[in-house]
Amino acid sequence: MYNDYSTDYMRDKLAGKYFVFIGQNASTGTPHTTTGHYNFYGTYYAADSKEQAQEFIDNRVCYNSFEAIEKAGTINTLRKYSLGNTWLQYLEHLAGCPHVDEVST
Repeated sequence: MYNDYSTDYMRDKLAGKYFVFIGQNASTGTPHTTTGHYNFYGTYYAADSKEQAQEFIDNRVCYNSFEAIEKAGTINTLRKYSLGNTWLQYLEHLAGCPHVDEVST
């Protein structure tokens, strides 16, 4: 049985969903206390399918030339952009990110 704040609960809640990371090749925030890794500077968006995530990237108008990273994938694929957070912090962040339908491209 999970509680609302467990990593397993959050991982199961987000399983099978796709996300988009739009960001820069630059670090931000404080380093992870154990590993010393930082987060990449950017924003996550949720999508219902891999196709919808890729379509969001393809149709997106880039107003900022510094946004060099445009990646679609699952929670495990995009984890490398948030290594400054714990798994639970990362999953909580993804659970609250905006859906691609709510964002104008």
